[in-house]
Amino acid sequence: MRFKTLDAWLEWQEQLHSSEIELGLERVGRVYSDLIDEEHKPFTITIAGTNGKGSTAVFLECILLAAGFRVGCYSSPHLIRYNERVRLQGEPVSDLELCNAFQAIDDSREATSLSYFEFGTLAALQVFSQTKVDIQILEVGLGGRLDAINIIDADISIITSIGIDHCDWLGDTREEIGFEKAGVFRALKPAISGEPDLPSTVIRHAEKIGAFLKQINRDYNYHQQVAGWCWESKSKRIDNLPLLKLEGDQQLRNASAALAAIEQLPADFPVDEEAIRNGLASAQLPGRLQWLGSDHKILLDVSHNPESAKVLAQYLEKRSSKGKVSALFSFMGDKDIEAVLDVMSPAIDNWHWFPLTDVARAADKKQIEEAFASCGLEKPNMQTSDLRGALDSLLQELEPNDCLVIFGSFYLASKVLKLINAGGEMSEELLSQV
Repeated sequence: MRFKTLDAWLEWQEQLHSSEIELGLERVGRVYSDLIDEEHKPFTITIAGTNGKGSTAVFLECILLAAGFRVGCYSSPHLIRYNERVRLQGEPVSDLELCNAFQAIDDSREATSLSYFEFGTLAALQVFSQTKVDIQILEVGLGGRLDAINIIDADISIITSIGIDHCDWLGDTREEIGFEKAGVFRALKPAISGEPDLPSTVIRHAEKIGAFLKQINRDYNYHQQVAGWCWESKSKRIDNLPLLKLEGDQQLRNASAALAAIEQLPADFPVDEEAIRNGLASAQLPGRLQWLGSDHKILLDVSHNPESAKVLAQYLEKRSSKGKVSALFSFMGDKDIEAVLDVMSPAIDNWHWFPLTDVARAADKKQIEEAFASCGLEKPNMQTSDLRGALDSLLQELEPNDCLVIFGSFYLASKVLKLINAGGEMSEELLSQV
């Protein structure tokens, strides 16, 4: 084996390819065809979208597990451990399983250069193939049409939402971005849309290739009820579904898209209402409107684009406690920082920036200050100490009804979760301050 540890494999992969992102299917498709027997491909659900992919994947995963199927789920990025990206039966796979998959990929690729994400995608597909899962759920990393996930012909494809993000790669209009995401659709296969305002490019592409497009508010919908919610399509209605553990109104939309996909499963994959209820009730996902501790003082969210920031801002406006809201944030330099600030500024009283000096893509001081000036905001306070020191300081400043919201980057969310979780237990020393 080339490397004995997962960390060594990942460090090597980060340096192997000439660029961090390279869209296109030729290289990764060639390795896939040599690595895996396509004839034995598991039933595949592919999920694309600007926001909501991870939540939708988890809803599907939990429902299908509750129905008794063997399920593999691939998502990115991870928050604490790389293994989170490849889940088997709801649990991250082991270091050994990943290392064995990486070695098989390395043996098959010969002189073909693969990116970090392509290696990870192939590893997930290899693990799911080797363990003979019934269904694999694959979350698209970027776009859809040219993303490595699209080497697989999906049996059901989902677009959760379409917003402005990754403009350098996907285009700077919703029409262009929608077309890229619609690239996961397949002829004569169900294509689920959870986007209420679907760009015409998505509809035209589905019509052109003959995909069976199912749109929210047209082919299926959901409604809140007194003690739960209901989902209905043109042929089915399920009342009194359980309240979700995942916070935020948008999660009902994500869960509805998942149920639309469940309805399109062939007869070989029966899912009854009990499995749907149990799966929805058990679904959880770290970093999505996640309160740390039981007193609603620290809110963690991975929102990093205008659409997800809008969800976070609306959630903060609806909170029952009306104290001040302080923000600890980081942004990547390629994000629309001004647009996020415009959305978030009415909900935030005090801004604190934590520089991610160990992340090459992170926005620097000049970018941050220019963005705040462009939005007519005062410069944020820069936290120059380590993250633990920054959190200690900010928590001590909170009054009884105040809260601290941490957002803007998966990298920052990852650092926070690693800091406060030791052996899976919440750090009482840190959270006792609030």
